[in-house]
Amino acid sequence: MKYKGFDFIGLIGVVLSAYSIFQNNENNLLLAGWIAALLLWVGHIIDTFISYNLHCKREKELEELKQENKEQQQVISSLNTELSVSKRTIENQQYTITILIQNQEQQNVLPQATPRQTKQE
Repeated sequence: MKYKGFDFIGLIGVVLSAYSIFQNNENNLLLAGWIAALLLWVGHIIDTFISYNLHCKREKELEELKQENKEQQQVISSLNTELSVSKRTIENQQYTITILIQNQEQQNVLPQATPRQTKQE
C-alpha cells in the first residue's frame, strides 16, 4: 500500500522488526533473524523511494514529450494549411497562364488567305 511513494507496509515491517529486536534480545539466533528482517524492510523502503523518484522523473519527461509533440502537431497542421493554400494559388496561376496562352494563340492565327480570282477572258 503506497501513498505518493511512501510504503506504509514497509514502515510497519521496520517498526515491528525494530520492536522485536529490543524485545527478544536473549536468543542470539532470533535476534539475528529480526535484524535481517529489519535490513530487508529498510532495503525495501529505500528501493520504494528510488522507484518513486524514477517514476516521477519519467512522468515529468513524458509530460514534456507530450507538450513538445502537441507543439509539433500544431506546426505540422499550420504547414499543411499553408501548403494547401500555396497549391491552390499555383493551380489558379496555371489556369490563368493556360487561358492567356490560348487567347494569344487565337490572336496569332492569321485568317487563311484566299486566292485571287483572276479574270478569264
